[in-house]
Amino acid sequence: MLLLKKYWPYIILAIIVGIGGFLRFWDLSSVPPSIYPDEAKNANDAITTFTQNNWRIFYPENNGREGMYIWLIALAFKTFGISVFSFKIVSAIIGTLTIIATYFITKEIFLFSTRPNGAAVQARFSVFARETAGLLAAGFLATSFWHLNFSRIGFRAISVPLFLSVGLYFTLRALRRSNWLDAVIAGLIWGAGYYTYISFRFSFLIPFFILGALIIAYIIENKPRLSWRWLENAHRAVWPLIIVAATAAASLIPLLLYFASHPQDFVSRATGISVFDEPSPIAAFLKSLGVHLLALFSNGDANWRHNFPGEAQLFWPVAFLFVAGIIYSLWVMYEGIKYRNWNMTAAHATLFAWFFALILPAALTVEGIPHALRAIGLMPVVFIFAAFGFLLFVKLVFPHRHERSDFWPFGVGTALILIFLLASSQFSHYFNDWGNRQEVAGAFTTPLAQIGYYFNAVEKIEPDTQKFLIVNEGGVEVSYPREVLPENNENGTLPMSAQTTLFIQQIKHISVQNTTYITPNDLPVFVGSAATFVPLRADNEIKNRLRFLYPQGMENYIADIWVYEIGL
Repeated sequence: MLLLKKYWPYIILAIIVGIGGFLRFWDLSSVPPSIYPDEAKNANDAITTFTQNNWRIFYPENNGREGMYIWLIALAFKTFGISVFSFKIVSAIIGTLTIIATYFITKEIFLFSTRPNGAAVQARFSVFARETAGLLAAGFLATSFWHLNFSRIGFRAISVPLFLSVGLYFTLRALRRSNWLDAVIAGLIWGAGYYTYISFRFSFLIPFFILGALIIAYIIENKPRLSWRWLENAHRAVWPLIIVAATAAASLIPLLLYFASHPQDFVSRATGISVFDEPSPIAAFLKSLGVHLLALFSNGDANWRHNFPGEAQLFWPVAFLFVAGIIYSLWVMYEGIKYRNWNMTAAHATLFAWFFALILPAALTVEGIPHALRAIGLMPVVFIFAAFGFLLFVKLVFPHRHERSDFWPFGVGTALILIFLLASSQFSHYFNDWGNRQEVAGAFTTPLAQIGYYFNAVEKIEPDTQKFLIVNEGGVEVSYPREVLPENNENGTLPMSAQTTLFIQQIKHISVQNTTYITPNDLPVFVGSAATFVPLRADNEIKNRLRFLYPQGMENYIADIWVYEIGL
């Protein structure tokens, strides 16, 4: 009983993490139903990375990708073997860890707020209020369709919420405790985040905001004269941030050196989709910003890979609490100014800095808006605001001072019930309403994976059969293993669309057997006694061409794919 009383927050956290982990790992190989070519390219580069021991800082193909996520996939393949599950497990683990990180950063906001600051009045928050907010923020993220979906897809963007939460947690902790080790860890996390996904680059605005807020608060509080003594005192107030910045900069050196020698790769992913390419950049930015803000409440991302099209990014009860949480944080900031508790004001102002810094990667683009993937860095902070909205709800229903804890058992119980209801609702919505839709199968290019499984089946039954994949879909040109290309393909590249089939084939044999990836113009004049041709897109043009060139062949349908078989 004593242990339950002492460790109850961590017991509840374990339950929430269990719920979130279950949602992220359940039937992971089958939902979503396939691997999109962008995902498959990450997987195929990871296979090359660990088989050739070629660990790259930056992978320039497919518009450029930072290396860390691909390294993690390579380690998963090396540990568990190459499979769809071992590929997706990286995102599922990262997503589950983000639940834990959200709990701790939410608590740290409270702890940082209650740190005495000079003569300022220390605002006291009950343990129950602090723990309820942390647990509820973690629970909202654990049961979010938005976060759940990207936790089950092989996109490296899922790393951003984790590194942001952990980096900010150790930064505030370092300032609160004046601890150099926390500052070093924070710097390493911030630096590592830049190796994850392009949107993390905007995160540098958050520590700068913290630094500016603390300096302004110091000036207001102490009204110092400009002197060397003032500079020395100011340095002591912000030295943990100096360590954070120095450590982060040191860890960025390899990436900065890469971009110095390959400057074209620094902005390659943003080329063609930026508001700065529009005739009126300011108008385009304001429109995109408005669309992405509205997407939190209605008219969300219309892409089946990213969302249930048009559905709000936040479930309506969470969206309501998010608005209430904005009001709560503004009220707390006002109290911080009123009682001269600058830490309390700075902590909540930092959340607003996080929100506006991480909406920029989405708001600065015009293609496919609203875009849930580019706005992925918003996830923890919107759920923290929603948790604060619940605190405001409890305060309005049961008026009390912050230090009163009588009503908080009700708050904890209500929060737990809300989390369980959300988990049940989102499980059904994700796996039944969304996961079973044909549109989802199409969005994840399921036929391209079926081609790979078909080739693997043919390889098992008739290993000497020649297999030809006709790449008649467009896309960015990327490299392919030499063994799957015809001799006349001097560039060693083909469109991205065949990456899914390549990954499925590499699950069976890393060195793909008896398979040639060709364009329609490279169809062979002669084939062996046993051969099979499968186009990525089975239109009448390619069907008629195969019938004319190989009249001895037979047409067949395997699952949803059209195949042309000779001697099988």
